[in-house]
Amino acid sequence: MINTDAPVHAAFDLADVAGLDLSDDQGECLAAMLAVREDNRWATSDVAVALGRDAEQVLTVRALAGLLLFDERILWTAYRPITYRCAFDHFTHLLHRIGDAGHAPADLTACRGNGRERVYRTSTAAEVRFTGHRANHRGMTCDTLIVQESDHWTHEQQAQLMPVMASVSNPQLVRA
Repeated sequence: MINTDAPVHAAFDLADVAGLDLSDDQGECLAAMLAVREDNRWATSDVAVALGRDAEQVLTVRALAGLLLFDERILWTAYRPITYRCAFDHFTHLLHRIGDAGHAPADLTACRGNGRERVYRTSTAAEVRFTGHRANHRGMTCDTLIVQESDHWTHEQQAQLMPVMASVSNPQLVRA
């Protein structure tokens, strides 16, 4: 049996606090992405988000939920640097909104680096790293891999990251 209630409702609440208004299609996609089985593992470990330009909101809510609700290590990768830098800027803006509403933990830190932007929690291992497809990802570990602009993601890049995800107990790959 697949339970779509607990993580889904929490993620929708988080989206509301962040000021994001998800369409019905985005909501259905997010609900399917966050559904869990009886053993509390993701019902879908490999998710394809086919919403065009509307996909970024779903990816953002998934990353917010991973960071703030599930204490996940997330790697967000995109083909063009401008894409993952804009995603980082949007993500941090939403975190400020959530914080202003009193719903963000005080231990959040954001760092902007040369292709290594990230937001992390100092009290847990939870983080969201934003980087390019071509970056060297060896030695990284992630619970969730978000691949934006997946049409530019090569088999070699996928092969490089699969061992990173194989080392965690409940990985999820999200492509858009």
